This record gives sequence, C-alpha cells and structure tokens, in this order.
Amino acid sequence: LLPTTDDGKGMTFEQMGFADDHIRLFERAQRMGMGAVGQMGVTGSGKTTAAKAFIETHPGLGKMAMYQVADPIELPIDGLHQIYVQRDLLTIADSGKKDAYSEVIESLLRMDPELVDVGEVRDLLSARAMANVAKSGHMAMFTLHTGSIQGAITRLTDPKIGLSREELTAGDMLSLLCYQSLVPVLCPHCKMGLHDFMTDLVKRKDVAS
Repeated sequence: LLPTTDDGKGMTFEQMGFADDHIRLFERAQRMGMGAVGQMGVTGSGKTTAAKAFIETHPGLGKMAMYQVADPIELPIDGLHQIYVQRDLLTIADSGKKDAYSEVIESLLRMDPELVDVGEVRDLLSARAMANVAKSGHMAMFTLHTGSIQGAITRLTDPKIGLSREELTAGDMLSLLCYQSLVPVLCPHCKMGLHDFMTDLVKRKDVAS
C-alpha cells in the first residue's frame, strides 16, 4: 500500500495544487453520476492519489454503493468496497471461459452500483470493464499511463487495450479526462526572494570577475 499523509488522511485537491476551476470540474463530474472519469499521466504523477481524492470528496461516499476492483489495490479508502482480483489475460484465449476479474465486474453491474473504480486500464480486460460500467449508465473510474492528453485516445484505441473511437466518442462514455503532471516547487527552508536572489547573483559575478 502506498503511504498517505502524515496523519493518515488522503490529500485534498487543494493540497495537491489543483486550481479552483479544476476542482469545479471534478465536482461537476461527481454530480453527473455516469460515464467514465480518467486520471492520466506518466508514472509517478499522482494519478492514483488524485483518484483517491475524487472518491473521498464524493458527496455520496458512505451513502452510495461504491466499489473498487483493482490489481493491485494501492491505497485504502474508507467507505469504498475494495476488491482485489488478479487479472488473467490467458483466460481470454480459452474459448467459453471468463476470468475472475470480468466475473466480478459483471456481478457488480447486476447489483446496480453508483460507482466502480476499475483501477489502471492497461489491457483488454480492464478496458472492457471500464467501458461496460460506463455504457451501462454507471460511473466508472480508471487511471491510464500516457505522456500527454493528446495521446490518451491513441493509447485507449491501441490494439493491446482495444477500445474503438466510436465507443469513446459515444455520448454516455466519457465524463472527464484529467491529464496531470508534477511541477517543481520551491523549498520552504532555502528559497530566496527575487531581490535577495538578484543581490546574491550580482555579488557572485563581482567575485568571479
């Protein structure tokens, strides 16, 4: 399991550095109650942390039926039913057989959940699970590794993931796609104001000359 904050609580969108208009988009997506919400970015960009914040700030948390089916489960979330199921891509090649991951998703859909987090979309199984949840009128959540927002559709339609552009552009499919990346911040202990920095820079030039 990944660590959270020092007090054991998850980070808020404000703590993560999202702007107010970003947060309003997250809140609007929460109210929609259907379609897929994707957190995208490169490895280590905080996708899972942002997805956790989306769930923990959801007004229906603890009141609605919300589930996570993941391989693996990375962050504990109070109020969310978390189910670990290992994906078995070899089962796809066996005619007439279903893997455990797909069976769990199908069982959840029969229970009419408000939200299902399918974890990282990285193969045919997880992509089909995300699409089935969204197209059945429920909210689906997923994370995706991609280098840019422009590359999201290209990645989702890659043969290894297998979604079509027709599926992705359907009106009930995507609610929100968020691409995020980390930006450097100044150290609170050693940062310098602009005036002090320029003064120090002039001194250094004088010494060098």
